[in-house]
Amino acid sequence: MASISGRQGTAELTAYCAAKHGVVGLTRALAEELRGDGIAVNAVCPGSVDTDMLRVGMPGAKPDMSPADVAGVVLYLAAEAPAALTGAAIDVFG
Repeated sequence: MASISGRQGTAELTAYCAAKHGVVGLTRALAEELRGDGIAVNAVCPGSVDTDMLRVGMPGAKPDMSPADVAGVVLYLAAEAPAALTGAAIDVFG
């Protein structure tokens, strides 16, 4: 699980952005390493999700989606996505 902050910078969240950029890089490297073993590795990069982290860490922020919205994307990747979908960082916005 990455974040849209792993695909673009966000003011006042430098360390968080750096960590999530690392997750995206790790995803792409693992996808290359595991491609021959038939293992897909993808990152989900949601925008604002209605969670305690958003409500407490960013008061006044408006969530774009619910946790269930993001879970639907994760379920798709785990159960239905074609095997050729690997190394992707999938942006999810509500």
